[in-house]
Amino acid sequence: MNGSRSSLTNFIQSLNEYFQSTKIELVVCPPFTVLPDNIELTPHIKMGAQNCHYEEKGAYTGEISAKMLSDLGCSYVILGHSERKLLCGETDDKIKSKAYAALAVGLHPIICIGETLLEREKEKTEEVLLKQCRDCLPHEEEYRDKYTVAYEPVWAIGQKSIPDISLITKTIEIIQPHVKSKIIYGGSVNLTNIEELVCTNKLSGFLIGSASLNFNEFFDIIKKVESLL
Repeated sequence: MNGSRSSLTNFIQSLNEYFQSTKIELVVCPPFTVLPDNIELTPHIKMGAQNCHYEEKGAYTGEISAKMLSDLGCSYVILGHSERKLLCGETDDKIKSKAYAALAVGLHPIICIGETLLEREKEKTEEVLLKQCRDCLPHEEEYRDKYTVAYEPVWAIGQKSIPDISLITKTIEIIQPHVKSKIIYGGSVNLTNIEELVCTNKLSGFLIGSASLNFNEFFDIIKKVESLL
């Protein structure tokens, strides 16, 4: 919930002007209020949303359906972000229902999973992540590669540094056999640590949060990733 309509539109229009990479697929997920203003993008940039409801229509005041997002021209939608789990009480089964709703209208869900600090300290990381993989993700063969899993350790979000790279690599190796999709990483990704993350060769991309709020920093991250591919 950041930025005004004018500032966000200017941000996306700048990306539209300067981002011309054929090596990277860039997905921008702004607030709902600016989605209609920014659908006409270059082929190099896709538009996504930050959430959707699991029902196609109905009496759900304040919600937005996957069909509505599709009608706007969105290609992607983020589901199950840790902030929504914490603040809105989203459960694994609701996230999975949203994923099916998105897939039904041709959207590509980015489904977030991750453990809390307490869960990691109690050595429950593997148990928690495998449960989330089982309960949040569509496992039917027809959905192979039609969604993306974003590993975002809850305790790393909004911090100045990411967890140890070897820890991330080990965790990705736990998740990988249980998903039928690409895996990306989110959690304090910035210009300082992006090279180290890319060089793990375990990740298909990144879910960038606070570092994406500043155009120059975000674009520098994009250029850095491109230079390493």
